Amino acid sequence: MRRNADDPRIAVNVLGGPDADADRACLAHLRERLPAEVGLRLLARAAGGVPELPEVEVLRLPGLRSAAAHNRGLRHAFGRGDDAVVILSSEARPLAGFLPPLLELAKLRPRAALVSPKIHLASDPGRLWYAGGEID
Repeated sequence: MRRNADDPRIAVNVLGGPDADADRACLAHLRERLPAEVGLRLLARAAGGVPELPEVEVLRLPGLRSAAAHNRGLRHAFGRGDDAVVILSSEARPLAGFLPPLLELAKLRPRAALVSPKIHLASDPGRLWYAGGEID
């Protein structure tokens, strides 16, 4: 249920990997760059340790592959009333301010099911890896 187009409920779902330390580093990076009202959620697929961090919801999804974990995370997010969900892997390190342009684009294209930012290679930040596209 959409609350308000000018005040959407936003969440970030982070797909966890096999390394709890890498997951923790990603979550800490995001928490420093996101407004407090943006929900932060870890889709924890590893059977081992899971980082427990304040203000981070953890969905334990051991054994699920990436697509199944993302699908489960999206169903959970929309089922709890989130209006928009950012999906990331734990390797991602978005720059500060990455969220407002995505929200603005979503407002401009209300029929769009998803929007994406430009993505640069971590190993070569000046090199563009993805610049968007359209899916019918």
